[in-house]
Amino acid sequence: MFFASGNRRRWVPVSVVTVYALGLGLFLWHGQSDYTRLYLVSWFAPSRFVEFLVGVLLAVFLAPSRPKLADVSGPAQAAGIALIIIAAMCRPYAAWPLAGGILYVPGSVLLVLGLAHGRGSFVAHLSRPWLNRLGTATFSFYLVHMPVLRALKGVCLHVGWEIRSWPASWAVVIAVLAVVQTAALLICYWYEIPLQKRLRGLLAERREAVRGVTSATFP
Repeated sequence: MFFASGNRRRWVPVSVVTVYALGLGLFLWHGQSDYTRLYLVSWFAPSRFVEFLVGVLLAVFLAPSRPKLADVSGPAQAAGIALIIIAAMCRPYAAWPLAGGILYVPGSVLLVLGLAHGRGSFVAHLSRPWLNRLGTATFSFYLVHMPVLRALKGVCLHVGWEIRSWPASWAVVIAVLAVVQTAALLICYWYEIPLQKRLRGLLAERREAVRGVTSATFP
């Protein structure tokens, strides 16, 4: 958020990130393995930071009401989906700095813009209550999916289980997705949301206390 705000000293983190990216680029450019490049570019920081920054700027852009976007929502959705598919097809042939999620950023931005003020059957479908519940639990899904996958992988390696056919593979994928999604929903609605409400309540109580002290001190 510091980058998107109007703070006068935002050049400081911009300079730090620029120097960091240049140093990392020089390090990766000289004789590093493909796995090292993939790890540092795709999973570690640079591309994820770019995606995060684009998301912040997009949220700032969408903060005010922009009804004119509704007129181009359909083409924006179609173009976004097309760009995402093209990026997925071109990713194996792209240069290694683009091996992360940067290839998907243009399509994702257009898709989000189209959906934010969108119309049509696709938007109506995504607005269904059960899909909204899945969307609410996405953060819990993100947190819990990797531990579950790691645990299942460890069990399979220990027991010696292997998947030898496509039907079995699809069955395992569907079962694991169901387990992870169920765990994410339980964590979200039994822990995450109650904790959020509790923290917001404490913050509201603190604000009220500060207002009371201020009004008593300066009547």
